[in-house]
Amino acid sequence: MRKAHTIILNNSRLRKVRSNLRLLIAHACWDEMESLRALLDGIAINSIESSLIYSQILDIEEALRKSICMCGTCRDLENDMIYFPSLKEWHCVKCDSKKLIWYPKPKS
Repeated sequence: MRKAHTIILNNSRLRKVRSNLRLLIAHACWDEMESLRALLDGIAINSIESSLIYSQILDIEEALRKSICMCGTCRDLENDMIYFPSLKEWHCVKCDSKKLIWYPKPKS
């Protein structure tokens, strides 16, 4: 994708299904991160295992933030989304209309 793509649902039933699926995926990610954080409590802070677990937590968090499930700016789960190829992230229509999205300087 070279230009921004907007996905807008007008049907209320489809919006409800979309919101429920996003919430389900987000809860699964949050549960996994919490279980990994619980593992961190029993491990020495400077050990190799703790750094591996912490990197897994960060990977899950970044994947969720860059997915269509969550707005990259406000972290909302229920709005229509726009994909910005330059950022490689999805952001909600509300953040885009409020001009809250930071765009990187174009490469020359």
